[in-house]
Amino acid sequence: MRNPVYKGKVIVAAWAQEKEQIVEGLHEGVVTEELFNTVQDIIVVKTRLTKKPGKKEPNLPLKGHLLCPRCNKKLTGSGSISRDKTMHYYYHCQKGCKERVRADLMNSAFISFMNELTVKKEVADLYYQVLLDVYKSNEGDRKKKIYEIDVEIQKLKQVIFQVENRLFEAKLDLETFNNGKERYTKAISDLQYEKEELKNLDSDLMNQVRFSLSLLQKLGKLYESSCFEVRQKLIGSIFPEKLIFSKNKYRTTHLNSVLALLVGKNGDFKGFKKAKAPQNARLPNMAPPLGFEPRTY
Repeated sequence: MRNPVYKGKVIVAAWAQEKEQIVEGLHEGVVTEELFNTVQDIIVVKTRLTKKPGKKEPNLPLKGHLLCPRCNKKLTGSGSISRDKTMHYYYHCQKGCKERVRADLMNSAFISFMNELTVKKEVADLYYQVLLDVYKSNEGDRKKKIYEIDVEIQKLKQVIFQVENRLFEAKLDLETFNNGKERYTKAISDLQYEKEELKNLDSDLMNQVRFSLSLLQKLGKLYESSCFEVRQKLIGSIFPEKLIFSKNKYRTTHLNSVLALLVGKNGDFKGFKKAKAPQNARLPNMAPPLGFEPRTY
């Protein structure tokens, strides 16, 4: 989902003194540019680190994703050795605020919170079928675009042929001929690349959709069994904004739009303010974080 062909654009490779560019393609994008950019943020999973990142602590997976319920500032986390030489971990505030909660309690409550976000199988299956119908309905458009590209390629080849004839007839100097041929040859190459991208578009998009939906059906178990790095990426993908832990419960004002839509269909989750998913919402907005790919499932 990194290639701009998904949003209706193609990459024009660098040529001579011209830099590489991303230009409008002849095909219609499968997703909007806004959704495409959102997906890039999820795929890249921009980990929010300080300039001097500290040691990764498996006992503090929520560190960096929490706000203080008292002062609304970012919570941090650290370990403390008790009198009996046992290490205990806490999420706590800084600079005068006394908010401090045992990490094991917050971590356990978060797993329960993730279990509440699990999407029911019948909802996931229905959503998959809806997306599959939309995908199939656009198949004719993709084939039409491929045909139009083929026609344009043939036109350019005909132009090159005519230019060659003019050279042979001494109606065109060699330098002008070479410049023109380079330009048209490059245009043909770009169109062929765009055509291949459109043909490959069918290869694994729906497999990614099915795999992503399978993850959404077991979020709690997935989170609980994951390593520290994957836990952090899951949290960042699902919760665009910070979480607040208050009165032994988590809350957030913003949930991933696709997940909010699917959980809303369950009708039994009340731990957050449900976001209204945009009309053009697509499952790739909930792409699996790095470390989870269909081939390892």
